[in-house]
Amino acid sequence: MKIMIGYCLEKRKQKTNERVKMRFETPPPFLENGSTGKVVNNLLIFLKDWAQKNNKGDDGIEIDGVLGPTGIKWLQEYQKANGLIADGGCGPETRKTMKKRDGFDFDQAATLVDSISEYIQPNGDKLYWVAGIEETTDREVAERRFWRSRRGN
Repeated sequence: MKIMIGYCLEKRKQKTNERVKMRFETPPPFLENGSTGKVVNNLLIFLKDWAQKNNKGDDGIEIDGVLGPTGIKWLQEYQKANGLIADGGCGPETRKTMKKRDGFDFDQAATLVDSISEYIQPNGDKLYWVAGIEETTDREVAERRFWRSRRGN
């Protein structure tokens, strides 16, 4: 009996370790105007902090989980100030700059958010993403995957 319990505990530990590893190896998709979710709040908090540290004020950045016109404006300001193309999208180059110049690892912060986020892509498509779970264009699929991951299946 002890051997069986030990075996089951070890298997459960391996499965948990695999999920944690995948969670940190699956980068979030591109963020565009209209993206929503707790992950967006990470970006908005960063932008608000950056604007204040650089004596630019924060001119109405609300931490509301929506990447709207004000957030896009400040993202473009950040991109311009750092020599990036000021397209208002938060993709790999912007994230790399945030990490290198400001010590903000967007991808890592995103993996710690335990909810479904909606990412608007450059072509207008919506992707639903949960850290460690492959993104999908179907919200219902994302919800099923999210709840299944919460149960540990």
